[in-house]
Amino acid sequence: MFRVIDAPTGGALGAVRRYFGLSQADVAPFLGLPQAGVAGVESGGRALSLRAGRQLALLTAGLPDGWHEPGSGQQAAHNSAAAGAAAAAEIDPLDPLDPAALRARQQYCEAAAMRERAQLARLTERATQARRRLAALPGLRAAVGPPPAATTGRAALDHERRRLWLALFENEARTVLARDGATAQTLLALRLGALEFEAAQLRALLAKA
Repeated sequence: MFRVIDAPTGGALGAVRRYFGLSQADVAPFLGLPQAGVAGVESGGRALSLRAGRQLALLTAGLPDGWHEPGSGQQAAHNSAAAGAAAAAEIDPLDPLDPAALRARQQYCEAAAMRERAQLARLTERATQARRRLAALPGLRAAVGPPPAATTGRAALDHERRRLWLALFENEARTVLARDGATAQTLLALRLGALEFEAAQLRALLAKA
């Protein structure tokens, strides 16, 4: 039984055409119109003839139950979201999933997640060591003490060497934290979580395939 669109409009024509992935040139011969005529109908500059309207009604025979001509932008967005949810909820027998492709992607995600997990552990360890350095600095500076009164001699040289060493000690720790600290770890954890989630979803799909 054919589905009929009452008073077909250019919006209905465009919606049906896009639903099937047809260009204006593709649908024009079916409607008995030139491509420019299709464009004119969709833009509202030309009325859809009775004959072309009947042809459009025939084309809608392949539309799913519950489809209707989109009205407002909000309705169109709702239809799109509903179609996406329906597609995710069931497997179309006319377009079955490819288990080999799903399995390959699952294996990639699992391998990538393993690498990211190891990298996150390295970042965490380096950042922990850097925080330990910074926490120890006050005590180390106190241990080194103030510079000696004499600005020359062995004591002055030793103090300057220790001061420079502590400065390097601190700078390296701050560099590590800027590179491997909370921000880098958070971003890496997000990538890891996405990979683990995708792998889990793929496992669930493969169980149904």
